[in-house]
Amino acid sequence: MRLMPIALLIFAAGFSCAQAPEVDWDKEGKALLDKAISDDPAVSIPAQDELREVGRPYVPALRAALKDTRGAVRFFACEILGEIHDSAAAADLAGMLEDLIEERTGEPVAAAAARALGKLGDASVADKLIAALDSKSLDVKYEAARALGNLRVKKAEAKLLEMLKAKETKETFRGGLLPAAACEALGKVKSVSAESEIVKMLEQSAPETRSGWSYDQIAIMALTRITGEDNGPFDGEKKEDTKKKWREWWAKQPQQPEQPK
Repeated sequence: MRLMPIALLIFAAGFSCAQAPEVDWDKEGKALLDKAISDDPAVSIPAQDELREVGRPYVPALRAALKDTRGAVRFFACEILGEIHDSAAAADLAGMLEDLIEERTGEPVAAAAARALGKLGDASVADKLIAALDSKSLDVKYEAARALGNLRVKKAEAKLLEMLKAKETKETFRGGLLPAAACEALGKVKSVSAESEIVKMLEQSAPETRSGWSYDQIAIMALTRITGEDNGPFDGEKKEDTKKKWREWWAKQPQQPEQPK
């Protein structure tokens, strides 16, 4: 058997590479986004999954889609940018925090933007997320609170504590409760000033549909984060013992800390 000359092999490889079409990621990403908002789940779900799975090559197309005239496209662009975890999109997403359009999604675009920002790890958007806590949309407030906790934004402490004290009982579209989001975030920023209000939550067993946890469980988790102490499990048969230990711990504190100003 005769071997193909080396020069011919190199030529063949080069010809093959030259013939390989380059992917137009922007064009492909735009086409997938168009499918992602289809009313047919057999079309929309595979498109959304592909955008998430391929990820970063689609980021320029997704960022461009934030200016699309269709609210549903902007919404899914926000969602998927958050799931790709590319911090390059942080500033673009922060610019969407006042977009309250709801189009076939059940939530404002701004809620998806806030949720995404909580996944990017870029605290440069902190001030805009804090401002979003005053949104007239319950969904936006909830997602902004959780994002601020994820980003460990300490200067959001006072507004988060205000949200916790307000005891809003309405659920967001996804079943979230504002006191639950505020308590979780205050735990993550290690807010000593919020301890007294969080201890009060130990007496409440209202469940949050979104997370599946009850207020007292969320309070236990928050206190554990703030103090670094472990007084037992937050679920199961021993939960009540854990709550009792936290009440005893609080009773031994020399004074209640001043609330942030």
